[in-house]
Amino acid sequence: MKNIKYSVLLLLLLGVMACDDEFLEVVPDTAIEFEDFINSADDVEATLNSSYKALADGSFMAGQRWLLSELMVDHINGDLISNGEWESHFTRTTDIFLGTTRSLMASSGRVIGRANYTLDNIEAFVPDAAQAQRIEGEAKFFRAFAHFEQVRMFAQPYGFTEDNSHPGISIWREYTPDPQPRASVAAVYDFVLQDLQEALDLLPEENGVKADKNAVRALLARVYFQMNRFQDALTFATPFVGADNNGFPLDSLNNRFSFAPTSEAIFEIVGDTSELGTYDVAGALNSYYRNGVEGAQVYASQELFDVVSSNPMDARAAWLASAGGLVLVTKFPQDEFFNIPLLHTTEMYLIYAESIVQVGDDASGRAAINVLRDRAMLDPLPGGLTGINLIEAIRRDRRIELMFEGDRFHELKRQAVLDTPDLTIRGAIWSCPGMVNQFPDNELNGNQDFAPNPQGGCN
Repeated sequence: MKNIKYSVLLLLLLGVMACDDEFLEVVPDTAIEFEDFINSADDVEATLNSSYKALADGSFMAGQRWLLSELMVDHINGDLISNGEWESHFTRTTDIFLGTTRSLMASSGRVIGRANYTLDNIEAFVPDAAQAQRIEGEAKFFRAFAHFEQVRMFAQPYGFTEDNSHPGISIWREYTPDPQPRASVAAVYDFVLQDLQEALDLLPEENGVKADKNAVRALLARVYFQMNRFQDALTFATPFVGADNNGFPLDSLNNRFSFAPTSEAIFEIVGDTSELGTYDVAGALNSYYRNGVEGAQVYASQELFDVVSSNPMDARAAWLASAGGLVLVTKFPQDEFFNIPLLHTTEMYLIYAESIVQVGDDASGRAAINVLRDRAMLDPLPGGLTGINLIEAIRRDRRIELMFEGDRFHELKRQAVLDTPDLTIRGAIWSCPGMVNQFPDNELNGNQDFAPNPQGGCN
């Protein structure tokens, strides 16, 4: 019973925001010293598993991070938003007092804090070398994932400055109450890549519902693609493309989000596992979109509907429905629980398709995107489509395939850095101050030397 008690107290403690100035000031039981919260390998595993659950929080990767990204761009009807904080994101006028950014920073910070606490205790309490190696790999995967999401939401994109010296986020290398300075975007990406490369060496090829080598490969493909490092992105996306798919073959369009496991989920939030427990990971998404019925909190934009429905043969048009002047989002299932794939084969095909065209192989890029188009009941792209015209066609399919998965905000910024410096998003230049979320007040108050993001919206 002692280990159970310590684990419960530890999880209560680690519920405190990792970036808060009171991160380690919770004392749940004066009879128990802080350093005694972990006393066994089981306690270390419990802490690691709590990182997974923090990642799956509705305020982070099980809904809100996706929604906030969509609000910033062109997929949502802003006239129908009744939530004032969501409207701040839609109008690109976030401030330091929003609960949305506070909870986003808190939940992502919990992932980092729990991962770091796990790493700090492996040597002392996990004598089995194989178990210790796996735990270290998972913790570094989680830590990299959360840092990557934070820097994309709270800083200008990679490539915004030539040397990426523009301000990023704090890097949390260890579990500590001490405020950390705001690092450059270059430093944050270096840290994320180092963690992922080490995790790739440490993790097994298969690891149940948790992170394994394939999850790391897929995240590396995403990170390198965000950096416009196409040859590196290809290195990690290519194993998921083709006949083998690294064991993750493409699923039907409507099975990617379902309670039943999808074949293309490389890493997913699972609603019900004996290993990690049962919790409603679909609650946030269901709440936002109300399963495609009237009375939703969020409706799609008419512009997105026009893009998706422009080809009546496109099977993906079923992910939106026009009813009574509203555009309903029907992409997600009506089940109370459904798994949410955070890294999946469809995205790997999209990364591969553009990346290989960018390095000069148009034929392979067309072949890859045509696999997705065939699934969507569309004609293949013609052989005469090459170069930038082919890239634009791939990007159009990417927009439709990944709509409401929180991709487009970061994708448009990536494109702007690469080849479209005058790109505008709903009438505002992509690089305006409002395209970066403001850090929450408790983050700034906990670190007096932490420079806030410039204010000014996008006027």
